[in-house]
Amino acid sequence: MSIASFYLQLFSGNPYRHGGVGYTDIEAILGKMGYFPVSLPSGSGLFSKWHRWKEMNRLVYLIPPGATVASLFPVYPRMSVAMLQKLKRKGVRILFIIGDIDGLKDNDPALLEKELGVMKLADALVVHTEEMKTWLQRRLPAVPAQVLGPFDFLAPVAERKREKSHQVCFAGNLGKSGFLNELPAIPAIHFHIYGEDLVPGLSNAPNCSVYPAFEPKEGPAVIEGSFGLVWDGDSIETLSGPLGEYAQYIFHHKLSLYILAGMPAIVPASAGSAGFVREKGIGWTIDSLHQLPALIQQVSTDEYREATERMKPIAEAISDGAHLRAAVLNSPVSSRG
Repeated sequence: MSIASFYLQLFSGNPYRHGGVGYTDIEAILGKMGYFPVSLPSGSGLFSKWHRWKEMNRLVYLIPPGATVASLFPVYPRMSVAMLQKLKRKGVRILFIIGDIDGLKDNDPALLEKELGVMKLADALVVHTEEMKTWLQRRLPAVPAQVLGPFDFLAPVAERKREKSHQVCFAGNLGKSGFLNELPAIPAIHFHIYGEDLVPGLSNAPNCSVYPAFEPKEGPAVIEGSFGLVWDGDSIETLSGPLGEYAQYIFHHKLSLYILAGMPAIVPASAGSAGFVREKGIGWTIDSLHQLPALIQQVSTDEYREATERMKPIAEAISDGAHLRAAVLNSPVSSRG
């Protein structure tokens, strides 16, 4: 095999209606960059396990020393982890692109230790934010990390023009967003809520419009509202619970959706994406959802319009896969690195 760059294909071809689409897009971008897909067959039973083991050993034999294998992280199939371990011993360079750190997200120390053990295989990491980079480098000081920033989202940039109003959009995995139950306590804001695992009773709230999950590529054009909300946890008072804690390290995929939609963002001041939002002038930060009415009231029409204009070049870059491409090319495992 003369190809020097590969990616472990774990998600491509699978249908997703929420965050998983970000993983399929990452693999698609790697493919466009010239990374060749390799995968292990799925299935259960002894024959399937034997077939996976045979294919794993074939790939380990074929992928040459000095090649690079990129993979989304976490890597849960045990045979895939075993293959990466064998490749590492052979002298193949491993690049992990962090999708999630589940042990940190779920406040599960045992799982976190296991994940950090797998991450030690890496010659380089691509991470969400500077905060995640700092957190990881305290635990894995020998592994260099490149910051991704916004997740790329291979969907068309919406052409519709947004106007300022007190309408706020929230899209995501609703079953993990306990704070949604408290939104009726903010009657001055009308919330447009999109996603799976709809919250029982929320559709009866007078200040909430609830919609089913949309096809990801159509999302930027169809979501309603003037502002895109990033929030996590169980409370509207403050970020709370493990997901609220986790938010300080990550760059939410929904923020890329809002940018493509031309919808200025409102994010927690402690979130990992807050610095990007402030630096680029594409939204505002809050400490509590109770601050939403006053914040939106204070934003002038001109300020709102200027934020939407600043989003346009960022949206084009997100739609084109530019952030992942730059992070990979600037990593030490790149042929350019």
